[in-house]
Amino acid sequence: MTFIQSSTEQQLVQPAGPPGARLVRRYDSEDDSFTIGSGTGICGTYTDDTPGVCLWASADNAGAATGGWLSGGFTKACGRVVYIQRQGADHSDPNNTIYAPVIDGCKFEGKAPDPGCFRIAFTKATFKALKPTEEESNNQIIKSLIWDFANEDGSQPQNAAP
Repeated sequence: MTFIQSSTEQQLVQPAGPPGARLVRRYDSEDDSFTIGSGTGICGTYTDDTPGVCLWASADNAGAATGGWLSGGFTKACGRVVYIQRQGADHSDPNNTIYAPVIDGCKFEGKAPDPGCFRIAFTKATFKALKPTEEESNNQIIKSLIWDFANEDGSQPQNAAP
């Protein structure tokens, strides 16, 4: 099991299903995945030590959130858990899977579902849990991730994609 430690709480990150279970990926994050700073977002306030991810929140030309996984008016994804894995890693090893809740929405400079829906960013706590290389740590960017909502076998509907 992998733990993501927070200064105010400890969140247990469960392995990906029973031993030998295979997660079926849904989203390849082909663009860079980066860290987000602490602040108040669509789902509430978070810090660098808060485990969490930021998913696509589309915006119109005026900058108002209008779509994506969540927006100011659509917060159903808040708190839902996603799993994150590196492309090419041994996905049968539960130590290669990180779970984190959705804590905010990011515009990712995109208004279209492709590539917006595939993008993911994360807090510094989740970044550290992904065991970045020295280069990734220096740049605060990780490439070639896959992720999905943690409801791969339908047994966790509270984490289903909204």
